[in-house]
Amino acid sequence: MYTKADILHYVTPLYALNRELMEYFQLQLIMEDAYGELDAYVKKRGFSKEMLELFRVGYCPDGQIMYDFALSRGWTDESLQEIGFWFILDSKDVIVKFENRLMFPFSEVDGTVHGFSGRVTHDEKVSDKYINTNNCAVYNKSMLVYGLREAILCNPTISRWILVEGNADVLSMFQAGYTTTVAGAGTALTDKHLLRLSQYCNNFVLMFDNDDAGKKATARTIQMMKDLHLSWKIAILQDVKDADQAVREGKTHLIEQALTTG
Repeated sequence: MYTKADILHYVTPLYALNRELMEYFQLQLIMEDAYGELDAYVKKRGFSKEMLELFRVGYCPDGQIMYDFALSRGWTDESLQEIGFWFILDSKDVIVKFENRLMFPFSEVDGTVHGFSGRVTHDEKVSDKYINTNNCAVYNKSMLVYGLREAILCNPTISRWILVEGNADVLSMFQAGYTTTVAGAGTALTDKHLLRLSQYCNNFVLMFDNDDAGKKATARTIQMMKDLHLSWKIAILQDVKDADQAVREGKTHLIEQALTTG
């Protein structure tokens, strides 16, 4: 537990650092969007300019460029490492954890930035398609809900939560008009996530990926909801792996079908 002095001198500056990095990443996305690979990826995913702005999505450029920017703004190596090992000093080299990745910030309802999830912008097989800020003083993945801030901004009241697995699913669902869609923060949903969401609404729809992992996640989440006495239903997507694929392929009728018949 942090004292008021800790928050003032230690925690608050880390939030300020995250905010400044988020704004820097947003600017980099605008600048880099003129180039081939990133532009092609964003277009392939079908993310609109409005969705990218709403979710404050950005881009982390070449590691040395990002590192030099942070130092030029007065941030120290210690601060950068504390917020989740943005970079690792290896001998004299700087290795930036999120180099050349699309950046999805995890934000509080009031806009406070806790951390990031970074996704590769190519389709090559990689073991870490997504990487996230490490747990630290300002980032606790068992508490953070991706899309919560945006859902509250878009809806005066919440009548149901639609739970999906990934950041891309959330953006795609919002773009299709399902603006109460949320996901965990780079981890399986926990009872803390569900309790956080239940402060706004007790009705949940589970729309996890249509694969073995998704089925296991559904079963695990249902048990937590039973324990917490929450209302839930399962929405099973037919003929697609996940909500993101349904939207990208113009098959939003499958989402509506799943929500209606689940």
